[in-house]
Amino acid sequence: MHEKRIEYDSISTEKYWNEIQRKEQEGKPFIDVEGLYDYQIVSLIRTVECPLCGEEQKIDLDDYLWGDFKRESV
Repeated sequence: MHEKRIEYDSISTEKYWNEIQRKEQEGKPFIDVEGLYDYQIVSLIRTVECPLCGEEQKIDLDDYLWGDFKRESV
């Protein structure tokens, strides 16, 4: 797919799914993608210590993200 420069929006999923199934039947292993979605989101809440007074405070690093990326809150 990469070599053919196939764009994500125009991909023929049925064609490639059939190709994957055929190759799996021939014995070629593929990554179990269902297992990839069983992940835990890492909390961005941290306890920090003020270097001046030593007081601890909880901050949410999610407040400091910028750009187009924004994770879903837990």
